[in-house]
Amino acid sequence: MTASDNPFATRHLEALPFQPQGTTWDALRARWEKLHRRAAICGPKGSGKTTLCHELAALWKSQNHRVRTIHLSEDIRRLSGETWRKPARNEIIILDGAEQLSPPAWLIFRWKMRNALGLLITQHNRGRLPTLLETTTSPALLADLAQQLAPRIDIPDNLFSKHQGNLREALLELYDSASHRNSLNHPSRFAAS
Repeated sequence: MTASDNPFATRHLEALPFQPQGTTWDALRARWEKLHRRAAICGPKGSGKTTLCHELAALWKSQNHRVRTIHLSEDIRRLSGETWRKPARNEIIILDGAEQLSPPAWLIFRWKMRNALGLLITQHNRGRLPTLLETTTSPALLADLAQQLAPRIDIPDNLFSKHQGNLREALLELYDSASHRNSLNHPSRFAAS
């Protein structure tokens, strides 16, 4: 099995649709409009915030809106040149990792993006914008996602708690397990005989 054939490879994970917990897609779209297209997706690491942003970006692009996505992380905490560009009137700005900005940088960013059609941010905690959705995880959701990728897989009982609900980390462990199982079943042809 090559790395890309692993059922938990990144390309397979990215193809999984976001599964809103406790709401519907129609309710989510209605709330987005009610919040005047200025909202936050809040939740812990690995709970699907970025996945939801990808799906919303695809939806908005299909509606002929321009979408600009900016990713911040613990390694990238500052906005650079292009990210400060004034948005077009039909442009929706997605800021993934808004908690990385200092309060003054956030205020400047929000002011500069005031004319955008929409502003969607992700953050771990509530506060900077009204909450569109709080992403949550559960052992059942992890099992469902894993079964979609590898229908016959046995998931360790402690996998969810071991990763403290971080689905991304749990699925990466399943990737490593699948790679390891495959290497045991198909030893390298270069192994000593």
